[in-house]
Amino acid sequence: MYHMANKIYRYILAICISLFFSFATYGQKYDDSYNFILGIESLRNGDDNKALDYFEKEITTHQDNANAYYYIALIHYQYDNYGDALRAINNAVKYTPKKSKENLATIYILRGNILEDLDKTKDALDDYTAAIKLNPKDPDTYEARAQLYYSIEEYDLSDKDYLQMQKIDASNEMSYMGIGRNAVAQHNYTDAIKQYDYVTRLYPDYSSAFSFRAEAYAGLEKYREMADDIITALEIDGDNKAFYLMAGYAETAYTFLTTKIRSKSISNPNNPYWPYCEGVVNEYANKLPEAIELYQKAERLDPSDMTMNRIAICYSDMGNWDKAIEAINTAIEIEPTKLSYYLSKANYQNEAGLHQDAIKTMDYYIQLQPENDWAYYRRGWFKDHSGDTEGAIEDYTTAITLDPDYAYSYMNRGNLYRLLGKNEEANKDFETVLILDDEAVDNSCRQYALLYLGRKQEAIDWMQKMIDSDGPSNYYDAACLYSLMGDGEESVNYLRKAFETGFTRFHHVLADRDLDNIRNLDSYKSLMAEYMKEDKEQSNDPVDYVEKIVEIPFTRSAGVTKIKCSINDLPLSFIFDTGASTVSISSLEATFMYKNDYLSAKDFVGKSSFVDANGDISVGTIINLNSVKLGDLELKDVKASVVSNDNAPLLLGQSVLRRLGKIEIDNEKNVLKITVRENK
Repeated sequence: MYHMANKIYRYILAICISLFFSFATYGQKYDDSYNFILGIESLRNGDDNKALDYFEKEITTHQDNANAYYYIALIHYQYDNYGDALRAINNAVKYTPKKSKENLATIYILRGNILEDLDKTKDALDDYTAAIKLNPKDPDTYEARAQLYYSIEEYDLSDKDYLQMQKIDASNEMSYMGIGRNAVAQHNYTDAIKQYDYVTRLYPDYSSAFSFRAEAYAGLEKYREMADDIITALEIDGDNKAFYLMAGYAETAYTFLTTKIRSKSISNPNNPYWPYCEGVVNEYANKLPEAIELYQKAERLDPSDMTMNRIAICYSDMGNWDKAIEAINTAIEIEPTKLSYYLSKANYQNEAGLHQDAIKTMDYYIQLQPENDWAYYRRGWFKDHSGDTEGAIEDYTTAITLDPDYAYSYMNRGNLYRLLGKNEEANKDFETVLILDDEAVDNSCRQYALLYLGRKQEAIDWMQKMIDSDGPSNYYDAACLYSLMGDGEESVNYLRKAFETGFTRFHHVLADRDLDNIRNLDSYKSLMAEYMKEDKEQSNDPVDYVEKIVEIPFTRSAGVTKIKCSINDLPLSFIFDTGASTVSISSLEATFMYKNDYLSAKDFVGKSSFVDANGDISVGTIINLNSVKLGDLELKDVKASVVSNDNAPLLLGQSVLRRLGKIEIDNEKNVLKITVRENK
């Protein structure tokens, strides 16, 4: 599964190679077949569906056309149709003349890619090895195997293949980059830098050499050198990796980065890119007013929807919903076709308490995306809290039709049926929740279904299991549950705990029907007055803090420090490194999270073309993680970058750590000591 991160790259590379050679050396009699030629033309024009249709017609006429089978396999592979891809590629092997060694090697590489994505590592290695034997002078065959060795942490074998690439072509930059990447994965940063140094001398305009070297310098905590390389890579071609390193190390290397960026701004006063970059550094260093000012400077030089979107995000992070809405409206005026902006706008409107406006925004979004189940769920949520019960039920029903496995759609619809006195329909929905929701984790709604089905003690037990497993993130749900049960003081206690641990959705609290039973309590009124006052005054005024130390266990394996963490309730094991950049998630993991509902469309904030028609997440996307948990600590709304597999699989970086405070490593106790700031 890990190797799906490179699928788009592999697909494009395979297309380029195969179309360039056109498999002319096959010497087959069908290369000038009518359907085959039309299939090639369609593929060149980017129309995969039409190409597949022509190639399928070709093999019905000429069953032994290996060329057609190869392209059929290639197209199916791109769209995760692994069974069809394997059948086609096996036929390509079957009908390819054994004397056509180079072309047979190309086929083995594609089959190796398919097997690799199916986690059949041994079979994939066998195919890559077979390709090397057939075409030992082709560096691409070694690179495919080296990449697989890297992914299974066989770094010595990976290095061996990269060295063989260098014997074939001493100027092959990917071989040096691969060895450098292997060294970084093992925290051998000095060795990695030597490899990248050589590439920068070979190809001084190759931005990746500088951005990868910047990462290695970061591992050595040489932030001045890191900043130099980041700016060089950005200046060459706006290198994506350099950009996300810049964001990830915004606080750690703030002075180095801003000083160098400002010098570029002075030298290029009419270039909006540099104030935009400085805005990013300030945003990720949590200097939001400064970031807004810099983004506005970039905007004056070159009006941009992307810049206005970043301004909107900064204002939303500050809780200034009016300004966030104003900024996202400007972004929409500049580029009305970016649908993600409408989702952001609706969420800002909802957080501002403008439920009817949020509904209208979702109306427009749904006109353009009528099959998006999440859009109907969100609109149903807005309608629910605006008093449109029938409209909410209709939207929840549509969401269920489009995605019958999302428990909260049934939970919310069942609750509305219950309020309307339609107990049979309500209980049916609650029973469905019990089937779908069987894990006591954050975002579970089983406790409510149990309560409404008359199983109060089971609801209490389930709620406690959620708190025991995920701690603070479930305090708000506990407040709702105890309110519904009539235990007002316990409800208020949990609501205070929720606020104390970072829950700030105050307009949601005011609109949430589950809390109606406690609204007349003096303790509730004073609590809301206290925290809404703080929220209103949070702007730029200094805040006094107290500090406490929290200990998080870690383990070491092969020289790598790992901690258990969960992202949006998905348990993961992250590599911890205080020199690491932002939270980095490979496009594989991001795609998995998106397809399995750990991420939704509203969580993509970095660019508009974040997901293709197949649901694969593009490298270079910035995503918003709703929840990042380390032990009993939880952070909300953490920015993370989607990267290719150019480092350790998952990195927990500064976009989390900088929000926690000082980090110390206690090697004797094997714990991270995190100094956490809390309001007095």
